[in-house]
Amino acid sequence: MHMEIALYKALIQAGVQPDTAETVVKSVESEIEKQLNMKVQYLTTKADLADTKAEIIKWYVASQIAAIGLILGALKMFLH
Repeated sequence: MHMEIALYKALIQAGVQPDTAETVVKSVESEIEKQLNMKVQYLTTKADLADTKAEIIKWYVASQIAAIGLILGALKMFLH
């Protein structure tokens, strides 16, 4: 909100009509919001990271169990 007020005051001091200054401020604010909304899909939260970490751990443990099973199966086959 402070940026909008500062921009409005700067435009008025530069000789811009109040209604035009208000339109410019609203336009800048709208463009900033649009840009943020486009980029928000790329942001992650701590919850997203925690879910991803849990998923990685789950797959790591499962792959290790599978690897141990394969090694034990191969050993059993070669020892008999």
